Amino acid sequence: MKIKTSILTFVVILFLTGCKNDSSENYKPEYITKYKLTIPEPSDLAMDIDGKALWTVSDSNSTVYKISFDGTVLKSFKIEGLDLEGITQIDNNKLAVILERDRTVVIIDTNGAELNRIKIRKDGEPNLGFEGITFNSDNKHLYLINEKDPGLLIELDENYNVINEIELNFAEDYSGINYDSEKNGFLIISDESCLYAECDINGKMLNSFSFKFTQIEGVAVDKINKLIYLVSDPLEELYVLKY
Repeated sequence: MKIKTSILTFVVILFLTGCKNDSSENYKPEYITKYKLTIPEPSDLAMDIDGKALWTVSDSNSTVYKISFDGTVLKSFKIEGLDLEGITQIDNNKLAVILERDRTVVIIDTNGAELNRIKIRKDGEPNLGFEGITFNSDNKHLYLINEKDPGLLIELDENYNVINEIELNFAEDYSGINYDSEKNGFLIISDESCLYAECDINGKMLNSFSFKFTQIEGVAVDKINKLIYLVSDPLEELYVLKY
């Protein structure tokens, strides 16, 4: 009996150790470099659909920017409205951006022409609203994140109707989101918790790592070259990490 107990104890310890080795503590991408941006208060990042550039927005001047991977501005145009916080690309010709204070999603073409404007009914402090947006190319749905009080993952169908809301509880706030088609989940970042989290389609955190950059408000991933891009709002810097 003692021998069997000892063996069982050893197996349990081995199992727990194995789980720990797979934990977020060991998931740490390598910092590569950073680039200074000429964009005031950049917020959010999205990979261009061709994988050759990034999109970002400025909540300071309500402008959308297409930038190279070293931060060079390739294109820019204004959006009508204040507090522009998030951006995602829907297809070759369309983008979606969000206005935080108005709780509004604006659909535009890649030259800035407005195609649609959708008001989302959501109460809360004006400056604690929508912070990020991403597009699921598999089901054609948009997903928004509400910053805090409460932190929410909000799903919109193809007609821009809210069909699901999930409360998030793994960070102090939520400042950026990116859909991962390979894993059918999300990358969600928190600037207050300094956290990069891999989540399932329901917003449950599966893996994470902490970073020391200041007020990160956007994330995009280059799957081919295994690079992660993060953007800092107040420092106006673009960071590159290798995973």
